[in-house]
Amino acid sequence: LNQANIASPIDEVIMETKLKIAFSARGMNRSKDRYANVECTVADMIRKLFTVHRQDNEKDGQHILQGSVVGNNRANAAVDAVYTLQLDLDCGDYFDDVVDSIRKSGLFAIVYTTHSDQKASTEISKDMLDKRAGIGAGQEASLEDALSYLQTDKRYRAHVLEGATWEGVQHTPNGIKYVVHHQKMDKLRVLFVLSEPFNIMKHGSTTQASKE
Repeated sequence: LNQANIASPIDEVIMETKLKIAFSARGMNRSKDRYANVECTVADMIRKLFTVHRQDNEKDGQHILQGSVVGNNRANAAVDAVYTLQLDLDCGDYFDDVVDSIRKSGLFAIVYTTHSDQKASTEISKDMLDKRAGIGAGQEASLEDALSYLQTDKRYRAHVLEGATWEGVQHTPNGIKYVVHHQKMDKLRVLFVLSEPFNIMKHGSTTQASKE
């Protein structure tokens, strides 16, 4: 369908499922208070957002939340109903393997790459890694410390870290970081449609209660 691949037969019941999703033409980091709820079917959402590839030069392009919000803010406390489950896969799982697993499960999902897809380096907070590795003042962590963190905490797949190299400490736009160069990695988002909306107030008198 346009530039989107359909991996299995389309279920018309799912396609006609009604959604209410908060949408922003700019990303969540640049426009936290510019979201508007859009009522549509799953088919409408796919046609409008997922069938034509849009290449943004900057991260934080158009963005959808997992459900609807009160007002126009993306804050967790403003979410009043959840219509989808969206998962970020940032550890190097292969796109085709993810699609194949979902197809075998019999579930419906939309799978697409994110802005940082094929990234070949990772920045790690110096303060965080030093503390994790027990590094004292005036010392620096090593590539081995960084690989241990990426494998254990971030769950990077082994093929991503093959032949990894160490740039050491760098002052980046995001602060003082350790930089690791590695294999290019697939970065994906998977969107599942819930069988029925999860209404926050129906599942607890407070936002925290509904989460529990």
